Amino acid sequence: MRRGAYVYYFNLNDSNALRMIKGGFFQFRLRSCCGGQNGAVKYKVLYDWLLNPSGSCNTLTFPADHASPANCTGTDCKWLPLSFVEDDIVVHCPGCITPGIVIRSYRMERTSYGNKDSNDNGFADSPLTPIEYNSPSFLANRNDYGWYNSGIGDQLTDYLVAEFGAGDSGGGGYTYPMMQFQHSYLNHLQLDRIIGAGLDTMKVLPDTVLLYIDTPVSGAPDSCIDCGVFNVDSTKFVTQRVLKFFGSSLSKILFLDAVNNRYFFSFSSVDSSGHTGVLNGSDIIYNNTTYPYLGFFERQQYRLSVDYNVTGNFNLPRNYSGAVALDLIRKQSDIENRMWLSGIVYLLLLGTNPSKILQILLNLIHLDGIFLLTLLSVTQR
Repeated sequence: MRRGAYVYYFNLNDSNALRMIKGGFFQFRLRSCCGGQNGAVKYKVLYDWLLNPSGSCNTLTFPADHASPANCTGTDCKWLPLSFVEDDIVVHCPGCITPGIVIRSYRMERTSYGNKDSNDNGFADSPLTPIEYNSPSFLANRNDYGWYNSGIGDQLTDYLVAEFGAGDSGGGGYTYPMMQFQHSYLNHLQLDRIIGAGLDTMKVLPDTVLLYIDTPVSGAPDSCIDCGVFNVDSTKFVTQRVLKFFGSSLSKILFLDAVNNRYFFSFSSVDSSGHTGVLNGSDIIYNNTTYPYLGFFERQQYRLSVDYNVTGNFNLPRNYSGAVALDLIRKQSDIENRMWLSGIVYLLLLGTNPSKILQILLNLIHLDGIFLLTLLSVTQR
C-alpha cells in the first residue's frame, strides 16, 4: 500500500461478533502535524470483513509494520467491504502565533432510547414506558441503539470543548496581555454552528444550554464539574462558573437562522454599553469563590453542552414509486462549528452568504479553531 497507509485487524471469533455486526460502530480520530505536506491531503478509511466459517479455512500472516495488508492463504480469501469514508483534510498551521479559540473536541449523541417492548413483538408496551439511561432495558439493548441516528421525537445532546489558545510575542505574534495593554479587550465568546437539515427540515430545536468556564490549575482537586461527561481530565482544570439557559432565557444567547441551518450563540462578559453581560447575570448556577470568573484569559477552557428536540420530518418525493433507496429516507448531516472571541458582538453574520462567512471571520477576528465532523444522521420515521 502507499506510504502513510496502516492496516489493523480485529479477531471477531467470540460471542460479541453478532452484536458488532448488528449494532457496532467504529470511531477514529485524525490528528494533524505541521511541517508536512501543504494543501489538501486525501484520507480514506475502509472496513472489510473476511469470512472464515469453519475456523480453519483461511490463514493470515500479518506484517510487523502494519503498512501492507495481511497475506491470506486458504480456500477463499475474499474480503467483504462493510464501510468506506473518504475526504480531504487541510491542516492550518500557525505562522505568527496569536491568541484565539481552539476547538479541541465535539460530538453529538442521541439521548432518547424509545419505549419498552417487553415481548419483542415490534410494538411498544401499553402504557408507553420510555427507556431510561442505564435501566435494565437500556443495558440489555445498548449495543443495538443507533447512537448517531435520530428521528422525529428524539432528544439529542452535543458536547463541545474549546480553549483560549495563548499567543506568543516571538516571531511577529502577540499575546492577549499585549492586546489589553493597548486597551483591546475580548469580552464576547461566540459560536456559529451549522447543522445540515437541522432547522429547515428536521427542526432540531435547542432546549437547554449549559456553559462551563474552567481555569487550568496544576494538580487541581477534583472540582471540574461534569468534566467526565466531556472526556476532560478533571485533575487539570477547576470550574469557575456554570451557566444554564432554557425557556425564555435562551433568547439572551441564541439566534437561529433557519434558511441556512445556523445556530448562533453569543456569551458576553459585558454588553455593548459596558454594563454587566449575560455571563455575570441571573443564569449562573455555580460560582467558584476560590477561583472566581473575572473575564476571558489565555488558557481558559470552555465547555458547551446543548440539548435538542427533534420536531421535524420529511416525506418521500411526490409520486415516487419503486424500491425505497436509503438516501430517500435518510438525510446525513454535516455539523460545522466556528468559535471565536471578539471585542464586539458580530450579529451581522446572520443572513450572510455562507461562502463569505469564513472571509469575514478571518478579517474581523482571530479564528484559530475550525472543527468539522459528520456525526448525525436524521432518519425518517
